[in-house]
Amino acid sequence: WDSTLYDMTKLSSWISLTMKKGSALENYSVWISVTRSFAVACIVALVTYLTPYADVIDSERLLKLGALLTVFVGFLLGFYISSSMTRWYACTVSFMELLDAVRKMQMQMTALGVAKELSETISRYGLLSAWLLYLNLHMYTVKNPGDGMGEKTNLNDKESIDTLWKQLDGFRPDIVRPHEKKILMGYPESYALVWTWVASLVGRMARDGDIPPMASPT
Repeated sequence: WDSTLYDMTKLSSWISLTMKKGSALENYSVWISVTRSFAVACIVALVTYLTPYADVIDSERLLKLGALLTVFVGFLLGFYISSSMTRWYACTVSFMELLDAVRKMQMQMTALGVAKELSETISRYGLLSAWLLYLNLHMYTVKNPGDGMGEKTNLNDKESIDTLWKQLDGFRPDIVRPHEKKILMGYPESYALVWTWVASLVGRMARDGDIPPMASPT
């Protein structure tokens, strides 16, 4: 799956009902909870059916309690969903802004007549940063909530860094050169370091006259 081809419009169509990958339906702990709830409901129904004189019990109070809990739980669930969607949307918008910055930078390099090799290098650096950030964020996520394996808080160890670059080699093996990979593997936030390279390359091109230098305020 290429994160640069992300299409948000699918979430507002019927296609979203068939999207299983990355959703709650892919989490086996959700199915375990559903199975347990169904089992409890069946047991309660069976006990109620087999209890003598169960029909003479005044169920009005229980119905009122159930209605109250339904409203209360729905109210709390609404806050939780709203907070989760706000955070997800902010994260998605920020990631799309990063990709938009890469596109704008490529357009500017083309408009200024920069050599193809330098333009492709800058675009490759931008996509490399996006892929590293994408894979880094996924390593922080909890794969199956409820299985006892919580969120991983330390990704600076050698094992996590090797896993990150192994995943990158599996998705985009040609996006980074061997000497660049050797340097970036020494930094935990390599996705940010790449933009230092971009700024340095742009400054060098301005110095060499490949692009107009930035206007000085003095």
